[in-house]
Order: sequence, then C-alpha cells, then structure tokens
Amino acid sequence: MTLKNLFLAHALLEIIGGVLLILRPELILIGSTPTTELAATGRMYGMAAFTMGSMSFLLYKAFEYKELFRKSALVIMAFHVVVALNMYGLYSKGIVDHAGPFAVHLIFALLFGVLYIREKVNFANELGDS
Repeated sequence: MTLKNLFLAHALLEIIGGVLLILRPELILIGSTPTTELAATGRMYGMAAFTMGSMSFLLYKAFEYKELFRKSALVIMAFHVVVALNMYGLYSKGIVDHAGPFAVHLIFALLFGVLYIREKVNFANELGDS
C-alpha cells in the first residue's frame, strides 16, 4: 500500500459513505430514533464525506511527492483522528450502538500516519530537504 493508493481507497469509502448518508441520513446513528435534526446532520455529514472523497480522488489522480500532497495527507489524517475521538465519545456514552465508525476513522488515521512516515523520505527528496 502506498500513500497514492490510500488516497484512492479513502476516496471510494468517503464517496460511497457520503452518498449513503445523503440518501439515508438516519444511518449516521444506527439504532437512534430518526428526527429532523438527525436527518439534517446526517445529510450535512454525507455532503462533507462526499467532498472529502472527491478531494481524495483528485489527489490520487494527480499524486506527486510535492508539498500539497504531503500537507493533504496530514490534514486528512488529522480529520480522521478528530472524528475517531468524537465517535468514540458518542459510542462510550451510548449514543452510537457500535464502535464501527470509530474503528473506521481510527484505521484511516493510522494508515495515513504510517504511510506518511514510511514515504516521508520521498517528500524530503523532492523538496530538497535532508
């Protein structure tokens, strides 16, 4: 697995997840009673996920070991860390019935972190750093 391939995997998951949440916003909190507020929140998260996925697909298509791609990987990693922590909080309070969303976001955060560290030398070589 390379960082470029991870951008593609991330794109696919976020786009599919985003479309699902736009069409079925109640899926954001499986097991919860659907409310207007929950539907609005689910759709907004779906739009955000679709946008993140689209951005990741564009990064995959144009991938180079340049500063933009390095910073994009770090931003996506930070996003997944924050969302994972939030989802863990919801899970530990019983708001979310299962740890799936927490696990998915944590796995993506770890993958982006590990692959960034593994490929950091490629960015350093391209940027002229040592």
